[in-house]
Amino acid sequence: MAVRRCNGEGTFITMPNGKIRLRRQYGYNENGNVRFLTVTGKSRKECIRLMEERITELDKKAGVFRGGDTVEELCRKHLNTHISQRGRIKATAADRRESTINNQVAPYPIAHMQASAVRPIDIEGHIETLIAEDRLSVSSIEKAFHVLNGAYRWAVARQELSYNPCEAVREGIMNRLNRLAEKDADSNDVIILSEHEVECLRRTALVKRENGTYKYPVGPYVLFLLETGMRVGELCALKWGNIQWDEDATVVSILGTRHHIKVREGDDAGYRVCDGSVKNMHSRHIVLNSEAAEILEEIYNESKDTSPQGYVFVNRRLKPTNPSNVGVLINKFYRAAGLGEEVSGAHVLRRTFATGEFLKGADVKSIASYIGDLETTTSQYYISVKNNVRIGGKIMNVAPLPHLVKASGQNG
Repeated sequence: MAVRRCNGEGTFITMPNGKIRLRRQYGYNENGNVRFLTVTGKSRKECIRLMEERITELDKKAGVFRGGDTVEELCRKHLNTHISQRGRIKATAADRRESTINNQVAPYPIAHMQASAVRPIDIEGHIETLIAEDRLSVSSIEKAFHVLNGAYRWAVARQELSYNPCEAVREGIMNRLNRLAEKDADSNDVIILSEHEVECLRRTALVKRENGTYKYPVGPYVLFLLETGMRVGELCALKWGNIQWDEDATVVSILGTRHHIKVREGDDAGYRVCDGSVKNMHSRHIVLNSEAAEILEEIYNESKDTSPQGYVFVNRRLKPTNPSNVGVLINKFYRAAGLGEEVSGAHVLRRTFATGEFLKGADVKSIASYIGDLETTTSQYYISVKNNVRIGGKIMNVAPLPHLVKASGQNG
């Protein structure tokens, strides 16, 4: 006989063997259907205890928010909930969101505030702080706001918070960021590496220890990115089986494997890569220039696993890693090469490659096809018409006379 309890404990069923089974609703499955939990005990009291333990365990895995948690804890539990639900969020999006929490939320005072005590002025003040630092792109600041807003909306929807402080200032913040984005687009101030900085990278990347290994293992990969304009995610997912060697050219097939699944527990903790499509394009084949082919051959000779399924870029455990981790290594390499703090992230290598090809005379359509992006994005964000010039001890972005730029393309 089944007896439904009106106090929310669930439905108790007396089994033929005398035991009690408790069935209770708990959230929803991936297909949207109601999810039920079932426990069996000797008595109703035992069933209630077992059910509470089961729900507590599931809540912990799902990262259920508690009212006294800080803003950082709220953001991380929101992210963990999405990661735990298959198909809810792409692995690359989860990785970017985690990076945003680590870099644009956790280091700031708002991260340590109790989530339920945060006011709209606190959200607005945090965004203004990120803008005032003048080191992030508008899109990065916008992601920081979306991470906060998404976490609060999630908690409110679950009735764990009664108020979302982001909503009151959302329109004003987005208008502010849109104006900054328009200003950035008008200035067309695409930052690339100067010839001196490129030379510093090349020189540092080739330094070897006495035993013949590279002093900076990430160095050859930095040069490879510099000569191809590839994304770090594409490099992380590149396998030796994607590379075709012949006498005339080395052809690399970028099969779109940019999705990195984070394995958080067990002996296989780390990152796995699964197939997908690259940003803005499906798989593509590119022919490497002689410098990139030479670097790739050197990496191949140093590789521990050159089988078709072996990854070109692996960590110290010979396993694939994720773009964020590689980005940290690249930034450390910049400092070792003597580059200033203003040089940050792997995208500056991609922009330097695209600009270099443009100045050699390549058209934007060809460059966009090679790096796997849109023409509009390539022309606006990847090609610089300015040169880094050191004047009076300061580096300035100077636009040469138009005929000098044109001459540079003709001579290339």
